Amino acid sequence: MSQPDNFSKKMLATTLYAMTAPFASIAPVLAKISDPASVSRMEINSVESLGKYIHSVRKELNLSQQQFADMTGVGRRFISELEAGKPTLEFGRVLKVCQAAGIELMAVKR
Repeated sequence: MSQPDNFSKKMLATTLYAMTAPFASIAPVLAKISDPASVSRMEINSVESLGKYIHSVRKELNLSQQQFADMTGVGRRFISELEAGKPTLEFGRVLKVCQAAGIELMAVKR
């Protein structure tokens, strides 16, 4: 197998940069999400309390609704409705937001 020429090396470096550059701006956010010290617990007993908790996590991460939506892969309106406690949101998308934001949901039998 032959060694890549300089042009190929530059193309590879450019491609790798193009793939990772969009994530550079959220690196501090991802670091904060994975920091165990920044994790807090809250009892969730309604859609409103889940919305308030997600809102507090977003604010703690210092993100706008649009930035949070982009990070979690949903629309800004969905985030707004979720934070407002809208009870008819698609549960799978709610779970997607929680997972992307580093929020762990756990069910415990009473």
